[in-house]
Amino acid sequence: MRSFILMLLLPLILEAQWTALPNTSNFELIDVHPNFPEIIFERNLMTVNNGQDWLDAYPAPLSSIHAYPNSPDTLFFVGDTFRSETSNPLYRSFDGGQSWTFLGTSPTWEFPEYSYITDMSFVDGVIHASMDYGGYTYSSDWGETWQSCNNTYSPNNSEIEVATTNPPTIYLGSRAFGSPGRVERTIDFGQTWETVLGNSESVDVLDLKLDPTDNSILYAVCLENSTEKAVVYRLSEAGKEIIFESEDQAGDRGNIWINSDHPDWLYLAAGCQPVIHVSRDAGASWSSLLGNLANLPNFQWVDNANLRLAQPNHLVASVTINNTRYLYQMTDIGDNIITPIIEPASLELSNYPNPFNPQTTIEFTLSQADEINLTVYNLQGQLVNTLKSGYCTIGTHSVDFDGTNLPSGVYIYVLQTKNFTETRKMVLVK
Repeated sequence: MRSFILMLLLPLILEAQWTALPNTSNFELIDVHPNFPEIIFERNLMTVNNGQDWLDAYPAPLSSIHAYPNSPDTLFFVGDTFRSETSNPLYRSFDGGQSWTFLGTSPTWEFPEYSYITDMSFVDGVIHASMDYGGYTYSSDWGETWQSCNNTYSPNNSEIEVATTNPPTIYLGSRAFGSPGRVERTIDFGQTWETVLGNSESVDVLDLKLDPTDNSILYAVCLENSTEKAVVYRLSEAGKEIIFESEDQAGDRGNIWINSDHPDWLYLAAGCQPVIHVSRDAGASWSSLLGNLANLPNFQWVDNANLRLAQPNHLVASVTINNTRYLYQMTDIGDNIITPIIEPASLELSNYPNPFNPQTTIEFTLSQADEINLTVYNLQGQLVNTLKSGYCTIGTHSVDFDGTNLPSGVYIYVLQTKNFTETRKMVLVK
């Protein structure tokens, strides 16, 4: 009977695990087709069969690629200015990358000098694009001609999202290169702009995503300029609120994705960190979606926040293992493979050896980062030593205690955080 139950559960167990895409070593993930997860775009190659074959299909080194959601064949390609002989060339393909039409480069377009497209959004047959050094532009004829608007507050626009309102509500996110980063909004195709994030916040906008089931909600992944921590804002008609803040510095890249079948499921990767965050309650609490990745030998991190989602729940990530990139994928079925990383504060405290002569190691484990104070007292309540005081990260820490100059006897060591105090006894025997 147990074997029969295991056979029924096995497909679910396998589906929930991260598996390596074949033939991927030192691959840099660029994107996954939003509706066709078997189509994956790497920096120099693409696959249309989930990694079985990788095709050298690009006309130049790739900076970004944008797939029309309803078609596996319509692609817009932006070349990497640092790896190309021309400056950010733009190409279009109507046959899935078998052939490309050259649409121009930033010097040949009627854009401001040095400007180039950084991100695209497709709504009702119109291509909306953000531009670095150029504000906002759009095309109604598949990129043949463009209408540009350069009166945004920030010139360094790198992200765009467009809500399917009438007229469309267009959001731009900008980086903080020489001027404050912002999230701006327009409802008149860029004639006027309103800043919805960045007036009072000092941020670098890394990613924008609209809630696929409620376009009045926008998620913004930002880097706080003062702390260099990743922060996620939820922007809505009710205002703005922070739903996530990283414990540590996060680097200058980040992605957030929303599951269209379960809009309360959010996926987040920020910087080169050994975790993929997931929330099942629209950001009220967060867990880790690493699953079996965490147990891989020499696993290091999810590389440069390279996490992509093919709707509704197929994820692909660029993972660094032993200093080499590999592409891994999983289908999230919302089972119990996630491991909580934000949980009620707790701590563990012990020392070894005990009894000791004359040295012992005091070890403590924190379930979340906190300010701590580790002290030692004698039985008369007199302070003997303050061993550690200040901020400590999540995890296990150890401090050595030396009783060479102390008499034999029982000593009390105390670990204090903002919310907890733990006390233990140790015995010095000479």
